[in-house]
Amino acid sequence: MVAARSLGAVSCATGLCAATEASPAGGYPSVVTLTPRGRSTTSVAVATYQQLSQISCPSANLCVVSDTAGEVHVSTNPTVPHPAWSGVQIGTAPQCDKYNCNYDPILTVSCASEHLCVASDANDLWVSTHPAGGAASWIKSALPGKAITATSCPSDSTCVAVSAQTAYTTFDPTDRVPQWKSMPLPPITLPSPRGRVPMQISSLSCPTTHACVAVDGVASLLSAT
Repeated sequence: MVAARSLGAVSCATGLCAATEASPAGGYPSVVTLTPRGRSTTSVAVATYQQLSQISCPSANLCVVSDTAGEVHVSTNPTVPHPAWSGVQIGTAPQCDKYNCNYDPILTVSCASEHLCVASDANDLWVSTHPAGGAASWIKSALPGKAITATSCPSDSTCVAVSAQTAYTTFDPTDRVPQWKSMPLPPITLPSPRGRVPMQISSLSCPTTHACVAVDGVASLLSAT
């Protein structure tokens, strides 16, 4: 069992589970990897001073993690005692003046396999068929809607993206101009101090091309087949 830590996103593949870990004051955030049955645990710092947002590990040979400064970090050996992580700037680099910085956080990442990963900053999509191939291997395209909050790719030929009220599906995610099919989500509203508000999906998982499950931040669950 992993000792008490501030862990965030988690992803598991055969032979591996990995989770993001918040950075200590003045230090780098980390990725914690756990081998089957908890036989070994490794925590390795990822070279960014920004927080890690999401992680996707489609196999024991690949993990991709996103951060809030527009980068994705890739490891092709996440199960070894000291895995190597390389960062790639896919979103807009931080723009800073003497008062503050503007960031382009990569909010979602999903890898169907070692041959397809997608990442999003809510407005644009980056797709790679060779995630460890550097910045040139990530191709940018526009997402079909604004404020995309989650993505999931159950196969190399299918990806799903969701906003507050719409689900979008593409069967050609590697195309430079993917074609997206939209489907309205059920009109679920939730009680709040400001009255009833629409459901805001925060996480999405599609284990197969025929099933997806989404959750929001207030313990609501939505499934589709």
